[in-house]
Amino acid sequence: MSWLKPTTWLAALCRQVAAQRFWLALVLAVFGTVMLHGLWLWLEALTAAQTHVLSRGLGIAATWVAFVLQFAWPVLILLFGLLGMWQRWRGDSVFRRMQRQSSKGFDQLTWQDFEALVAELFRRHGFEVEAQGGDHADGGIDVIVKRDDCTYLVQCKHWQAQRVGVKVVRELYGVIAAEGVDGGYVITSGHFTPDAVDFAQGIAMQLINGRQLMALLADELEL
Repeated sequence: MSWLKPTTWLAALCRQVAAQRFWLALVLAVFGTVMLHGLWLWLEALTAAQTHVLSRGLGIAATWVAFVLQFAWPVLILLFGLLGMWQRWRGDSVFRRMQRQSSKGFDQLTWQDFEALVAELFRRHGFEVEAQGGDHADGGIDVIVKRDDCTYLVQCKHWQAQRVGVKVVRELYGVIAAEGVDGGYVITSGHFTPDAVDFAQGIAMQLINGRQLMALLADELEL
């Protein structure tokens, strides 16, 4: 039931603003504020009609919560909207910088910038992007992308010193099967081992190495 959590909706809003769908932020801000204002008025009227001390005390507390929320909600919308705009600006900035460099430019990126670069790459190829984020440089699904009613999981590997092995590809394929999505991508700034390339043959996975990634940045390839 995570879709019921306000943080889930705010995270979704952040992704929509990053995709430059600003009308959604406006609709959510207005709709949420009106609903919370109506809730505050209803609770205030209900509390005024209460005669029991305990019920009246709870009503006053609930009324104050609703009163504060009707102002806090648009502020949260604004903050998450700004976060979404910053994510898009960051991805666009890294993308433009890497277009002017060779594959050695990957060495200068942090793993966070590399994920932002990959997310922006998918956006520019017509995908709807859900950046998952993370607090460590290696592990989990980094980006979820959607296009033509199909969903794909993306794992980013900002590795130059070593090749991405078959274990990484096999683990992502297991997650794809478990989640029931349409496929996945493993994208690295380096290279893949022959075993990893062989494993990905004939299954719904695409491996993109550093050389291919540079070609995508230069619009020489299509995702």
